[in-house]
Amino acid sequence: MLDGLGMGLGFTFALSCLGAVREVVGSGTLFGFAAFPGAYQEWVIMILPAGGFFTLAGWLLLFNHLEARRAARATTGATP
Repeated sequence: MLDGLGMGLGFTFALSCLGAVREVVGSGTLFGFAAFPGAYQEWVIMILPAGGFFTLAGWLLLFNHLEARRAARATTGATP
């Protein structure tokens, strides 16, 4: 039961992160409030279904980069 609850909460958090990025970049708002100045040019592709794949790719690139930096620090023995 706890495993199912944890998986559900984790999946909900992941989808919320993807949706928040798509909303902010796609329309320039978050929960109806403007996130950028009035001259912001909306990215229509981020509102479309393909924007979900682009956002997921961006998150994966970020986390892979952070993991590679952590692994490089571990092998060189440097402290953060």
